[in-house]
Amino acid sequence: MLTDNNLFKIIKEYFDARTFVSHQLESYNHMITHSLQKIVEEESTVTVTIKQGVVYTVEFGQVHIDPPKMHEEDRTVRNYDPAEARLRNATYEGALSIDISTKLTVAGIIKECENISKYTIGHIPIMVQSCKCNLYGKSEAERIKSGECSEDPGGYFIIRGKERVLVTQERAAYNMIGVHRQKSQSKHAYIAEVRSMSDTTGHSVLIQAKIGKNFKDICFSLPYINTEIPAGVVFVALGFKIEDIPQLISAHEDCGEYISTIVEECGVTEQDEALEIIGRHAMHVIAQDKRAAYASQILENEIFPHMGVITHGLERTIFLATLIKKLIETTEGERRRKEEGANAVPHLRPPDDRDNVANKRFEVAGVLTASLFRSLFKRLVRSITPLVEKRPDVKIALDRFNTITQGFRSCFSTGKWGVQKNSYVRQGVSQVLSRLTFGATLSHLRRIVIPIGKEGKNTQIRQLHGSQIFFICLFETPEGHSSGIVKNFSLSCEVTNGVPASLVREIVENLPQLISIADISVLTECANTRVYINGNIIGITTDQEELCRVLRDLRDKKRIDTEVSVAYDDIDNEIHIATDGGRLIRPLFHLEDNKIPDIQGDESWQELIESGKIRYRDPAELENNVVAMCQENLSQPWNHNLCELHPSLMMGVCASIIPYQDHSQSPRNCYQSAMGKQALGIYALSNQVRSDTIVHMLDNAQQPLTTTRIATFMGFDNLPSGQNVMVAILAYTGFNQEDSIIISKSAIDRGLFRVTTYKTVVYLEKKKGQNYQEKIHCPSGALRKKFYNYSKLGEDGIVKVGQKVNKNDVLIGKTLKHHSKSGKTEEKDCSIVAKSNEAGIIDKVIIGTTPEGFKFVRVKIRLTRIPEVGDKFASRAAQKGTCGAVYSTEDLPFTMDGITPDLIINPHCIPSRMTINQLIESLGNILTTETGVRRDATSYSDSSTGIVEKIQEQLKIRGLNPNGLHRMRNGFTGEMMDAEIYMGPTYYQRLKHMVSDKMHARAHGDVQVLTRQPLEGRSREGGLRFGEMERDCMFSHGSTAFLKERLLEMSDYFEVDVCDHCHQLSTPKQCVFCGGDQISRIQFPYACKLLFHELQAMSLKINLLTA
Repeated sequence: MLTDNNLFKIIKEYFDARTFVSHQLESYNHMITHSLQKIVEEESTVTVTIKQGVVYTVEFGQVHIDPPKMHEEDRTVRNYDPAEARLRNATYEGALSIDISTKLTVAGIIKECENISKYTIGHIPIMVQSCKCNLYGKSEAERIKSGECSEDPGGYFIIRGKERVLVTQERAAYNMIGVHRQKSQSKHAYIAEVRSMSDTTGHSVLIQAKIGKNFKDICFSLPYINTEIPAGVVFVALGFKIEDIPQLISAHEDCGEYISTIVEECGVTEQDEALEIIGRHAMHVIAQDKRAAYASQILENEIFPHMGVITHGLERTIFLATLIKKLIETTEGERRRKEEGANAVPHLRPPDDRDNVANKRFEVAGVLTASLFRSLFKRLVRSITPLVEKRPDVKIALDRFNTITQGFRSCFSTGKWGVQKNSYVRQGVSQVLSRLTFGATLSHLRRIVIPIGKEGKNTQIRQLHGSQIFFICLFETPEGHSSGIVKNFSLSCEVTNGVPASLVREIVENLPQLISIADISVLTECANTRVYINGNIIGITTDQEELCRVLRDLRDKKRIDTEVSVAYDDIDNEIHIATDGGRLIRPLFHLEDNKIPDIQGDESWQELIESGKIRYRDPAELENNVVAMCQENLSQPWNHNLCELHPSLMMGVCASIIPYQDHSQSPRNCYQSAMGKQALGIYALSNQVRSDTIVHMLDNAQQPLTTTRIATFMGFDNLPSGQNVMVAILAYTGFNQEDSIIISKSAIDRGLFRVTTYKTVVYLEKKKGQNYQEKIHCPSGALRKKFYNYSKLGEDGIVKVGQKVNKNDVLIGKTLKHHSKSGKTEEKDCSIVAKSNEAGIIDKVIIGTTPEGFKFVRVKIRLTRIPEVGDKFASRAAQKGTCGAVYSTEDLPFTMDGITPDLIINPHCIPSRMTINQLIESLGNILTTETGVRRDATSYSDSSTGIVEKIQEQLKIRGLNPNGLHRMRNGFTGEMMDAEIYMGPTYYQRLKHMVSDKMHARAHGDVQVLTRQPLEGRSREGGLRFGEMERDCMFSHGSTAFLKERLLEMSDYFEVDVCDHCHQLSTPKQCVFCGGDQISRIQFPYACKLLFHELQAMSLKINLLTA
């Protein structure tokens, strides 16, 4: 049996061989090396007829991607690194070029022929640390020299200076039949459907087979056909006779009634008549004599595009019949279960589980980028075609369009994924990479999103599913409307890139166990198992066990790629061979005689894979195996096929850093998975050379005394996000009731939880048209604005390093010149000033030029944030709380040794939240401070099982209290406390929620121009909203004077003159309407006066009664 040390040595080998963002990097590299070329080959030829007998042909050949190169204003070209792209607001992209051959043919004779090598048709964003990145293959020292963090995983893009990540999209698997129960208000009881997607063209259609609630009306929903067509009519239109339908469907013998219904509802016997019926219901008006041809075209070419256009018609018919077969067997099974009980007919199939991970596919960065390139390249080809018709020169036509470059930049910048007016556009695919903390960055790169409305009421899709274990993290999902919609990969989960199905099909078709389908007679035997590759039926077999064994042996011998899955579905008696990309796989131990094979300590990960001791499996194939959770399960009486590497690998990035998480309740682990991404720490070791918009750095970040092995593998020791503090659990003075905590002022003075915030102000000097020009310099006295402070600017108009700046201090002096057509030149001050939340010390000023030649300035402002009342803190056990009071050392309780706690939390938080892992961590850290050895807190390991007794035994040996209790005296009175106090070192995090960022109040300030009411929002220094509910609350207390003061006198107070005779708005001395001189002055809000004027503009008379 392998020890924990041996197991984690293997796991470390795994993480050394594969980074935590390998799924992003490998997918992108596969797209660069395979997918782009495949997409170009789909639209490889453009043929246009210029005039009669004259044909111009353009053929696109090999695709080339160059590493990113910087094109300077002086036309010099050189390689550049991601750090320079961030600094200069550039897009980290490489040239996309293609080999082109053209041919001009006149009357069948080639007159001109040209071969163009590597002609640039656009630029494509390059993923950092991918095979085309300039950092690829560099050592750690070289990457550090280039301005990168040694722990930076890559896997993201840089678009206009911003780091952006493509979030993995979850979708249903294509080409797989699923039968689902419909809602009660639907007219159908069950629907069997398949989304057929072509690998070569990207074209997809949805085919459905439906059955009514009367268990009749069995019909098909076909593409480009408006009406549902009876199933029998479709089979007759495909050339089969009515009497062939039972044999074609070959359903279970209990489903004979449904087969009879299909035959009865058919109503036609001739193929032409059936085609006429289908063509009659086309989406567009079709001439009567062309209906049959239209219907024949639909049935032959439009249904099941994943089968290709050269597929034999029998295979398409069998696939349609399989839809009906699964539909009626599911319907009958559910009907019988309702009538006779759950176990009445176990041989009939249940509805399919659409939430099973085996029925899902995951689109990672490479797949998303390839699908976008397919749309952009097709649009480019369509755009150049009419130009080539006018002038047969493809280079001139390509130079006219920047479709690919602009399309990529737009989609990556906005997150709207897809080509407008051409395809389905998904929102939020590209997101700004979170750099709040290192854990947030890793988690963001491993995030999954289901592209549906987050406000949907479908709860089933949000719930945990048994098939997700070890593939999807069980804890890491947000609270609220995104719960279950936004998820994260587990640590050992990988995503397949796909293997060409033709290579596997050639091998399978030559196996003696496979029987090709010559006619429908072979389908009637229930013993025959159908064999599919990616949804394409390729034959049948009479011995499914032998065929599965042979295929898996071929995979083990590397004749078939290890990504390929061979799964047997015992419900439908089908073998599914999956080679497509987007499937989740994970590594497991391969067992021999229910034992883990002998593993030497010096074997690398690649050697373990090649020897077959560790094998990859996907969710579908795992259904055919008995998997042990850990080695201890192997002693159970049944035989296992596989064993997990370690139970802790079922977690994601943020959940894996929680100590002793198997001793805490699940909701707390969920909360910490979210709060761990909000904890302030060291987000990157290269922070001194970076200039992010806003980041927080914990000044004295410490490694935790207790950590998990996974956290060490991920690099959290180099990029920690917390500090070890002495925490006491007691109720003290009432200022730590509920979620409040008390903090020691002396600890704060020593630097506890002190954070430095860096904010970067960026400005580019640019021209706005021909008549407007901006210039960065120190404005002259005549141009300067009254309320701005220009004293801290240097001679170049830029603030000096080391200056302390406050609100309205000018950071960058700038003027805008306007050259009018009359020859006059106007100049005005447009200087950039510090806002109220940008006060601090000027840390760094960076001056440079963009690739376009414009001058840019980056001003980095530093601000120290000392903990104060209202700031939020949390332990790794999700014991969150806000600072309720800051006490000096002499007011805090102290032990007999004079030790005072740094933090005091309320005792009620432990039993209510059941965070036993925090108590264990605190107890273990007492021992750590004695021994000087960090503790391992990896869940489900020897370091977590029975750990309390082990720690207590060691504490007893050293003469310490085994329960972590201390006798303490009250800091105010000096009296001994009656109860013993639980106190020990605990790792705490300071969260980004700081009171100085949220506290907002004002007495007076700017108002809106239209309504003269105070501005709204903290960023604009607006007032606090006093709404209807607040107003009603004041009414209930009778505070009318307060309401008048707040809502009138301190808001938009206004006085108007009103005529007492005609009751209209008037001038102070005489009414302009009736001429009367009896004028009264009344007070009401200016917004009310504005409303009256708008009503009068609509020809509505308003009478204001003054009495």
